[in-house]
Amino acid sequence: AARVAAEELQAINLRADRATLDCAKVARAITRRMVRAGSWHPFGPHGEDWGLDYAPDDNTEYREEYDAVGVWRYTHLWPIGAFSRPVPSVEMDGVILGLDKLGHFFSEGRRYWRTYRAQLAAGAAREHAERTAIDRGIRQEMSYFGWRSAGIFSYADLEANWQGFEYFRALCEGDTAQLQLKDGQWILREALDIRRYLNPCWDEAWNPNGLRLRHVRGIRRAMTGLCPLLRRPDVQERWARYFVRGCDSASHAYLQELIEAGTLPDPSVSDIEEICRAPQVR
Repeated sequence: AARVAAEELQAINLRADRATLDCAKVARAITRRMVRAGSWHPFGPHGEDWGLDYAPDDNTEYREEYDAVGVWRYTHLWPIGAFSRPVPSVEMDGVILGLDKLGHFFSEGRRYWRTYRAQLAAGAAREHAERTAIDRGIRQEMSYFGWRSAGIFSYADLEANWQGFEYFRALCEGDTAQLQLKDGQWILREALDIRRYLNPCWDEAWNPNGLRLRHVRGIRRAMTGLCPLLRRPDVQERWARYFVRGCDSASHAYLQELIEAGTLPDPSVSDIEEICRAPQVR
């Protein structure tokens, strides 16, 4: 991502009108390839665009193996599960995340930023503008991005959205903006490092999903088989690091308010610690 941003910035600086561009336009230009690569994140980002050797290659690779052990083996992600491929997970700076989170970071983060800026331009207070952006993400997650299409409400997706928004805001906001015009050339003060925006709430095991009722019994049944893994020393060490690191974001705090008010789906239904404390479902 840092290399792509640098290449796009170089192209911007070859333009005759570069000095007349505003920061928002430059920000959109230098991230357009990342946004494009992540724009189909419900189906996994395109490996060739990310420079990755992507696996699985399609929705059939590993299907037989995954169907026998995956947490969805006792229920069905219809209709999206019929044609989408499983999204691989990776470890980045000590956090486990699905690669779809990169798509959320760039494409939804930019949409949050656009919503936020429109709210500020209309005279809204900063907190109201932020919550309006988050509400936009909630509506998407409740519709075609998860709840309606698959029966999942991913709080980890929403955290990745927010952190992407924080990245775009850092590009152009305030005296310390990362993108600046100096001597007629646009510069990035620091190369993009996504690790700066990571936290444990990108991990769906730590920040569990809300589920439609039709999935709850099957998911909980499958997850009981993972309880021995939860007691492994390396997993306990990761959980301890996550606890110390925390998820200190305005989005996480707002979502917790909505969960407690009963406005959003209850994530405890897929919380592995809750499941492993409860009697096993047969």
